[in-house]
Amino acid sequence: MGSVLYIEAKEEDSAAVQGVLRDLSALIANDIQTIVFTTSSRTSTIRLAEVVVLGTAETPFELSHNGGSATLTVGVADHSELIH
Repeated sequence: MGSVLYIEAKEEDSAAVQGVLRDLSALIANDIQTIVFTTSSRTSTIRLAEVVVLGTAETPFELSHNGGSATLTVGVADHSELIH
């Protein structure tokens, strides 16, 4: 069973985690399967295996919180349905 990477910005109402899909693949290679991202107003969980298949290694992604809302963008497409 894979591990979880917790990213906390609890003092912030708005924040983002961003990179390219290669970064998520590297986490998977190190047995990280899930990211839990927390800000002062929201906690979001993404399963990395669901996200890495949405583009090539150089495709950018961003998981962002703005107040109580969360958005997952991969390339130019909104994939917020993958936020748990």
